[in-house]
Amino acid sequence: MKQAEFLQKLFAALEPLSAEEREQIREYVEEMFCDAMEQGLSEEECAAQFGSPEQAAREFREGAAQREEERQNGLAVAGRELASRPERKEGGKSLFRPDHPCTALKLDVHNFSLHVSPWDGPELHILFEVNEEEDEIRSERRGDVWVFTCFRKRRGWRMFGALFGSRTRKMEIFVPRTFRGRLSLSTTNARVAMEGCEALSSLLLKTTNASVSLQHCSGGELCCRSSNGALHVEDVHGDTLQAVTSNARVELTSCVWQGACGVHTSNGSISASQVEAGSLSLQSSNARIHVEQVRASGITLATSNGSIGGTVVGDPEEYTITTSTSNASCSPKTRAIPGAQKALSASTSNGSVALQFVS
Repeated sequence: MKQAEFLQKLFAALEPLSAEEREQIREYVEEMFCDAMEQGLSEEECAAQFGSPEQAAREFREGAAQREEERQNGLAVAGRELASRPERKEGGKSLFRPDHPCTALKLDVHNFSLHVSPWDGPELHILFEVNEEEDEIRSERRGDVWVFTCFRKRRGWRMFGALFGSRTRKMEIFVPRTFRGRLSLSTTNARVAMEGCEALSSLLLKTTNASVSLQHCSGGELCCRSSNGALHVEDVHGDTLQAVTSNARVELTSCVWQGACGVHTSNGSISASQVEAGSLSLQSSNARIHVEQVRASGITLATSNGSIGGTVVGDPEEYTITTSTSNASCSPKTRAIPGAQKALSASTSNGSVALQFVS
């Protein structure tokens, strides 16, 4: 579909909106077409990125309805008292920090790479370059939680900016070394990296279409999530770990969890080296799984169209073993040991299973 036809159908489907809103959307879509064609896309390919005109119009209408609901509820940024005020810093960056004691930070932003590190000061703070024309920033208190968000002002249009390569910016989050609370940090289309933070009660690092890196940290319940992005976890200690992605690899190195460690990906390899957990579950598809000196009372390794191999620390006589594959060799063989307190399960297809027990 050509640009003119797409705009005609889109404009017709936007009829419930005001003339001013429709004209703003027209200008925005025309700008997206121009940017995409400068990147080498044809008009037809650009239109396909939006989906159908009716689908795009629905997204715009929903965004407008959400803004109106917020205005009615008195939640518009212009009429809202922020729990944190920016302090202009050198280099054009703004610093945000809570104006009340908090035991948790919930951060939700789009198209920012997140860099999290410890510091010796007394409070959490966030540092980044603010675009005053485009950024819609909220910083508020919800009980003992500091909630911080930053999106484009055109709320209903965020998804389209991501499709056409919105510029990724850097946001830095500084965590006091004495902080023992909860962190939930979410972004889109950009990398998340955290290093050196210890004794957190819980942690969520989340993104899309980019990697997550967690190094030299400790805490309670830890979670790393992405889609189409690799996960790298190194020298991390905690109660539990959940690591989930798709179409990308997962790497665990020198880690200890008292409880469960669960890893899930698709179309990506999983490697775990010198990992200890109460229970260990590594699951993928169409890729290999490799373990090196892993230790757990319950071990589950599952993939398809890929091999499973490596070493397990322990006495094989303490394990009930279940292994299976097709069209390839399998070692060790399935066997049940009465009264065994530990279990090892390894299953794949079109790939070998080759695991050894080491002391």
